[in-house]
Amino acid sequence: MGVVGGAFGWRWSFAAIGAALLLLAACLWRWFPVIPPSSASEDALTSYRAIWGVDRLLPMLGANLAERSMFTMVTIYLPAFLMMAHHRSAVAVSLVLAVVAVGAIVGNLLGGWLGDRFLKPGIFVVAQLTAGMLGLALFAAPITFAAAVALAALLALANSTSRPAFLAYGSELAPPRQRGALFGLIALSNQTGLVIGSAVGAAVIGSGGYRWFAAVALVQGALAAGLALPLLAPRRIG
Repeated sequence: MGVVGGAFGWRWSFAAIGAALLLLAACLWRWFPVIPPSSASEDALTSYRAIWGVDRLLPMLGANLAERSMFTMVTIYLPAFLMMAHHRSAVAVSLVLAVVAVGAIVGNLLGGWLGDRFLKPGIFVVAQLTAGMLGLALFAAPITFAAAVALAALLALANSTSRPAFLAYGSELAPPRQRGALFGLIALSNQTGLVIGSAVGAAVIGSGGYRWFAAVALVQGALAAGLALPLLAPRRIG
């Protein structure tokens, strides 16, 4: 979409992604299996009340919100940073973003493998601290364009490494019949993080530039890791 926008204008990038989403929706409607809803004895309010009392829920939602905020902030403003700091065109930066996307894909695969072998919240803590430090180096250090691309790909890899294990950990917090409500709260924290990350990034760039942006990326990575620290303790049974 970056290439489309750089070559034909930003309106065409929106039109192209809109067409792709419509095609995807049609494919899902046509081929995705239809699973009948299960009968439930609890209404939505009862389910959310039960979920709200789950041990470790608030630390997990807070850590997830901070991680999503940092990820959104970096993702949205990275292309503009590369164009301004390294004097590249939109098309050239778009091609670079494919390299960053590969880092995210590899991170998800690596995170799934690590989640089967190590403490799931521990993976999140290490990954977010690493992503925060990489964000500091990427946006504050005077580095070459190639080094910036490498750091951006590594940041995407580190951040994505935390996701599979963390989501798997979250699914274990609630009994099966209440997991829909649990994932509803996780999705809410995801979307809230998107809003906060977008707003914080714009405010920081407008007031202090990308050096302050680098510091905020580090703070958000450290905040996500810190909020997840209570999840490292053994869970209470019963």
